[in-house]
Amino acid sequence: MAVPPSILGAMEREGGRVSFARFMELALTEPAAGYYTTNETVIGRRGDFTTAPERSRAFPVYLSRFLRQIVAGFFRVAPGRPPLILELGAGGGGLSAGILSEWQANEPGLSDRLLYRTLDVSPVLRRQQEEQLAPYRELGWDVRVWEELGSRDFPGVAFSNELVDALPVHLLRVERDLREVWVEPDERGELHQVLAEPTEAALAEAELLFGSAESEALSAHSRDGWIELRPALAGLMERLSGALGPDACLLTVDYGEWLAGPQLEQTAAPETGLAAPPPAVPHGRSVRAYFKHQRMADLTALAGRQDLTADVDFRALDLHGSRYGFHRLLLTSLAAFLASLGAREDLEAGRREQRESYDFERDIQLSTLAALLDEHDVGGLFKVMIQVRET
Repeated sequence: MAVPPSILGAMEREGGRVSFARFMELALTEPAAGYYTTNETVIGRRGDFTTAPERSRAFPVYLSRFLRQIVAGFFRVAPGRPPLILELGAGGGGLSAGILSEWQANEPGLSDRLLYRTLDVSPVLRRQQEEQLAPYRELGWDVRVWEELGSRDFPGVAFSNELVDALPVHLLRVERDLREVWVEPDERGELHQVLAEPTEAALAEAELLFGSAESEALSAHSRDGWIELRPALAGLMERLSGALGPDACLLTVDYGEWLAGPQLEQTAAPETGLAAPPPAVPHGRSVRAYFKHQRMADLTALAGRQDLTADVDFRALDLHGSRYGFHRLLLTSLAAFLASLGAREDLEAGRREQRESYDFERDIQLSTLAALLDEHDVGGLFKVMIQVRET
């Protein structure tokens, strides 16, 4: 499969060979050919992967409960400065529409007390978000679709569902000499992965996370000789820090673990009395590609046409957040998070209704909810991290 000319051209302008992280960024977000920026359908049955809102209609309901609780109990709202609810990487807008639908039905008064915004890199998906949100704007909700973050200084909550896993990763081989995966085209324009000297960005991130960029120090934290690094987290946290005011909350839902490394002072924050780090899991290579819900062996063959993703290192997310004053309040499984919002009781009530009067569609939804509540299924695979910054 030919590599899109705009992606090849971007690589050639940067010397031909680029780090895998840069290739991943181009493959997903290059304006003329990126997977997210140009594809009409990437999420759902007709796309390449499915997110939690597509799995369960109940997911937006529980998230709406959490956001409502945060708005009611966390923010000290000044006149003229209502709290901001911001969904990052909002996809087709289904999650936001589900949240607003729940509020419209049960808490319509919130329409006068908060701002609701979505943000996405894709013009295609932003148009879909506009269509999903338009009915709520007509009902009086202050909802808008943003193209980029700016310095806005609002109190508020920024939340994301399966966004961080799509941020580009540097792939480091840490056995013996330190090497990084690069991507380069051959004379026919086909892409190949090669090992070469690590980038400055990867070395700096290794120093930040491990206190060293030496292969011996890094290999002690790896199960298979590989370390994945996401320096892009720094840019994300910097932009969020500017967009949100002193009182702010970050909610991240994604798959991954608290990965191994020295418990640096920035991650521990003992003086805050917040959550202690969970048991660490060794690093390893997790980056993968999906096309039409099938896992693909070649990460570069369908550049711009397949999804690229890698597990989230929640320790790195915590460390980068702490540098901007966001301290970890909670890191738990999605199952435990949903259970705390009443999902288990709802599941049991739904099962009782099924026994009295069977409904096929309800049965599907209950089975999906059960998987989200199962620590050995989706509910354990996905994690929820809450970070707060308070004045």
